[in-house]
Amino acid sequence: MFLYSPMCGDYYFTYGNTLFMMLNTQDTNAAEHKQFMEQAIAANPNCTWRVVTLHQDIYGSAEHSNEPEITNLRYTLVPYFEANDVDVVLTGHDHAYSRTHILEGGHKTVEYTDDEFDAELDKDMDAGENPATRYEAPANISADSKEPADVAYLNYLNAVMDKDAIEDTEKGETVVNPDGILYMTANSSSGSKYYDLVPRMQSYIANRWQEDVPTYSVIDVTDNTFTINTYRTDNDQKIDETFTIKKGVKEDIKSASVGKVKNQIYTEKQIQPALKVTLNGKTLKAGKDYTVTYTDNKNTGLAKATINGIGKYTGTQTVTFKIVPKKAVLKTVKAGKSGTATVTIGKAGGKVSGYAIQVSTDSSFKKVTTYRTAKTTYTLKNLSKGKTYYVRVKAFTKVSDKNVYGAASKTIKVKAK
Repeated sequence: MFLYSPMCGDYYFTYGNTLFMMLNTQDTNAAEHKQFMEQAIAANPNCTWRVVTLHQDIYGSAEHSNEPEITNLRYTLVPYFEANDVDVVLTGHDHAYSRTHILEGGHKTVEYTDDEFDAELDKDMDAGENPATRYEAPANISADSKEPADVAYLNYLNAVMDKDAIEDTEKGETVVNPDGILYMTANSSSGSKYYDLVPRMQSYIANRWQEDVPTYSVIDVTDNTFTINTYRTDNDQKIDETFTIKKGVKEDIKSASVGKVKNQIYTEKQIQPALKVTLNGKTLKAGKDYTVTYTDNKNTGLAKATINGIGKYTGTQTVTFKIVPKKAVLKTVKAGKSGTATVTIGKAGGKVSGYAIQVSTDSSFKKVTTYRTAKTTYTLKNLSKGKTYYVRVKAFTKVSDKNVYGAASKTIKVKAK
């Protein structure tokens, strides 16, 4: 199917299960492009893959890529692409190959004009007498320059790196069920013109290449995979690794990595700590990718969190975490007759197993004698007459035949009689 929009010069066609939407971004009316994409997608609801092409390299890595005119276009179009679940954006303009990480949520954070940029760019990337011998432009403006124009220029470059837009994915040749978009900029196909790569590679770039040789890319599409290979024309050697997007395949949450949950302190209420769940390098989102069911999560001891895959994920995984007693309360320590002292402890909640009474002759407890009891009163014996002792207590609970302790109480000192 093919459709042309005379309003803005956009058109689309379908090839198999893929919808290709070609945007004429020389027309700067972004609302028209948005409307066109929405109409194209509505007319082709069964297409698995959505690909946009446009001229400007809104996420490229050569001379034009950082121009305010280009980055402003980026921040105008990207929300429309993301709202319409575009998978891949193919661009040109800069005659240098680049491929991004998977990106989502890039947005404008600074104002900077083309006039300011052009003057600094000429100074920064002036290659001198022999520009034809370079593939990457020099960085003539030092990172520690104090010139106000240089500082503003470098701050702008840092802002359009879009570090925060890089989606967590496993490093490698395949990404699975990404939320964001892949952006690729083609090199020259004819060899008529080339541009040097910018000297400060943007954070959003996964790979880039320039050796003043034409290149071509081959795209292979299946129901579940979108694969790109890019080659140089002089010897047909690959200039980048094979890159594949895989989607529509439910992954088993059992294969996910779950960050260790630190010990939780008993609160008298059900405890539901947040979990960090990652799969294939991607941090999954609670409520979107999984839900969590907690059990045995009120009293002290071993609690469970069962992760249930939803959306693009299936299966379950159960992890455990410990709920430890609250900080113990040491009420009194009273010296008795014949080297004894009575310890009174505040009763701990949460079904603790008992209390560990620590006794030392120095306030830093470098050398400790520990007495364990299940009761809230305990009599210390065989204390040396006239000697001062320091006493503190910890509540504990037994987990897998091991004692797990809460925080120590305040210290009380007592002088033996």
